[in-house]
Formats: sequence, structure tokens, C-alpha cells
Amino acid sequence: MVETGEELALMRVSGRLLASVFEMLDRMDLAGLSTLAVNDRVERFITDTLKARPASKTDRSRRRDVGRVRRAEPARPGVRVRARR
Repeated sequence: MVETGEELALMRVSGRLLASVFEMLDRMDLAGLSTLAVNDRVERFITDTLKARPASKTDRSRRRDVGRVRRAEPARPGVRVRARR
């Protein structure tokens, strides 16, 4: 898939935001924190400091190719795939 210049620019911005999240995590002392507590801190950093929306809070119906199952791909044994509504 070939991206447009606008899509590439958005991908660069997303990459910079993600890099800043990892830098914030590198500065944090995570010892003894649950994954939920780390997730909450990261989400707060993204919304309050970066003024962005976490990908986990994005409306999945607007994101292309997320969760899309291609018919050509063989199913993994023991994994059920729900039909799209």
C-alpha cells in the first residue's frame, strides 16, 4: 500500500508521540506497579501532556485494517474468529 504525503506526515507525528511516551516510561520507576497502574499513567500522559487520544480509545470503526481478517490467511488452530456485524 502506498501512502500519500499527508498520511506519511501523520505517521511521523504518531511516531514522535510514541517516542515521547517511551521516554516518559524510561524516566519512571515502574518497580512494584501493576500493568493497570502503568497503563493509567501512560494514558494520563497522552491525554494531559501530549493532548492526544490514546489508540486504545480510538473508535475502531474509523481505523482501516484494524481487526480485519483476510480470507486468504489460514485460520490458526483453536482460535475462533468472530463474524463482523
